[in-house]
Amino acid sequence: MITKQEYSFNSLPIEKIIDILPIDGWQNLRAISKKRTTIEAQSHNHTIKLLGIDSKRFITDPELFIKAQLLISAYYELDKPCMDYDFYNIESEALGQEMIYTDGLLPEINFTNPLIAEKRDLYKLKSPVCKEKARFSFVLGVNKLFKSITGIIPKIRFCGPYSIAASLRGYKNLMIDLEDDKRFVKDLFDFLTDEVIIPWIQLQRQDMEEPSALAGGIEAIATFPNISTWTMDDWIIPYYEHTKQKIDNITFTACCGGISYFKNPENFFFYQLATCPGIIKGYQWDIESKGFKVFNDYAKKNKLNLRLAISAQTLLSINKNEIVNLVKRYLTEGGVGLANYSIFISDIDPNTNPEIVCYVAAAVKQLGIFPISEEIKYLYLPPEFLNFNEWLSKKFKYNKL
Repeated sequence: MITKQEYSFNSLPIEKIIDILPIDGWQNLRAISKKRTTIEAQSHNHTIKLLGIDSKRFITDPELFIKAQLLISAYYELDKPCMDYDFYNIESEALGQEMIYTDGLLPEINFTNPLIAEKRDLYKLKSPVCKEKARFSFVLGVNKLFKSITGIIPKIRFCGPYSIAASLRGYKNLMIDLEDDKRFVKDLFDFLTDEVIIPWIQLQRQDMEEPSALAGGIEAIATFPNISTWTMDDWIIPYYEHTKQKIDNITFTACCGGISYFKNPENFFFYQLATCPGIIKGYQWDIESKGFKVFNDYAKKNKLNLRLAISAQTLLSINKNEIVNLVKRYLTEGGVGLANYSIFISDIDPNTNPEIVCYVAAAVKQLGIFPISEEIKYLYLPPEFLNFNEWLSKKFKYNKL
């Protein structure tokens, strides 16, 4: 008999999890997305708390990270594996930026002690890109493990130059520099792009032996109103284009939120698509501000993919009897008439009830069959809820942990 000790999460060998992962479904995401609405989620601090993981190990031990995130993705029956770590910190930390490590949470930049406190500090920096530097080895290990276990080439992650610049210089200082010293900002962006970002992408591709792997940049700070349209026009878009000239198959995710600051929503979508073609996105606060119709109409008109988010706060406050109506709204108002539509759960809070996440995922899968009309015809059958330990026990057919 398989015992509790042999198959607790902590002692479960990583090679054993392959038996219980929905790898076929993950590999066939494109085919599934043509048939129904897909469900994705962002989980990191939630994963740490739910599985009782040491947060420092979570973002330094590739095997622990992969095991945890793939099991959480399987547990919640997500259509796409959740591979979230602090993408936006990796380059800054390698350059020497001080971080704040808090138990149970991902690390954060110490904005009170910027690495480039004085402009002259920039010119002391050198490219940090090598396997041994900071947490580069962690990311390389994550990429290779994910590929070997799932058979899927992972998207290469990097932080965009604007967000790294704000981390190293401090947001207020960078805003002043953008107004008063564009020569310095150009030097800063040139260094970050040519000496940090591009070599980091190349190292990840080389290490995985995948020279054309898609690379997706995260411009975490580049969201309205943290930026203006001229910031996009003069800095973010030009450096995206500059990077594209040096290496192929890349995108920058910027302007995920802030449509309420635009009189004409189409201008907001223009900036989203400028660095990440083919898909538009909406956070829940933008949906509440402008309504589902703005997003749905633009996606239909331009034959674009649409991804709309459910906020972490909503999942904290909702009860399970309200889930079906919430999902139906996202489907009938957000997804009606679309051929490619996904619902994304934003940054699941550590204290979110797992039952809520399970029910949301199940409702999206059951009710989001294409074509979506203004009236959902399918019945929702709530799944049997098992906590994570019960689920793991059932998967391996052994006594409850």
